[in-house]
Amino acid sequence: MSPAELWLFCHPPGLPEAGELAALCRQMGMQLRQAGLDRPPDQPPPRAVVMLSLEPLLVDQLGAGAWLQAGFEAGARFLTLGAAGTLLADLAGGVVLASTQPQLSFEPVSLTEEGSLDPLASLLREGGHALITTALEVREGVGLTPLAYGGSSLLMTTYLERSWGVMGFPWVDGERLEAYLKREEFLALLDLCRTLPTQLRAALEHFPSGPAAEFGELMEAFLGEVAEWLGAS
Repeated sequence: MSPAELWLFCHPPGLPEAGELAALCRQMGMQLRQAGLDRPPDQPPPRAVVMLSLEPLLVDQLGAGAWLQAGFEAGARFLTLGAAGTLLADLAGGVVLASTQPQLSFEPVSLTEEGSLDPLASLLREGGHALITTALEVREGVGLTPLAYGGSSLLMTTYLERSWGVMGFPWVDGERLEAYLKREEFLALLDLCRTLPTQLRAALEHFPSGPAAEFGELMEAFLGEVAEWLGAS
């Protein structure tokens, strides 16, 4: 039997999270395939996808958008992260619009009742910090259930308990923040949100207890959900 296959779309390429996910896939016996978003891979629609971006994305702006949509509508498991977090609502047919007051800030995390029972959201530590972005906002989400908030902003949702969207970076600490600040896509997000690097660094100091999540733990939980589903299908 061939190993379960996971597609990773990381924008920009080369973020440290990509290497961490690759190592975790090897450990769990899964095959990781990476592709760009500019054109669809010459492969059948995906069954499991992780999407991480440092800049806002909409499905109809992606060359691979129709391919991703076909996989989603066929029941594929998705995890959309960072500035790509709203892609889940977009894929599900919700209304996603540019924010009139785009925000990029560190906020304390709180869980909804549904979030406390969710296999991924329950890994978030309440009161820990998350770097959230509202450059794009979910105005209407079809089939979406809120799981967590960063301050007053929606941080995490699930679609029919089979896919998840994280509108931010709840795993970011000072080291990761500095790595992001070296990327032009993240600097463009700061410009869009009228936020200075010094403001983010200062805000981070207000959360000495650390980030709300570990990236590896979130990925391991998602991969576990994927493996269980593929094993039952």
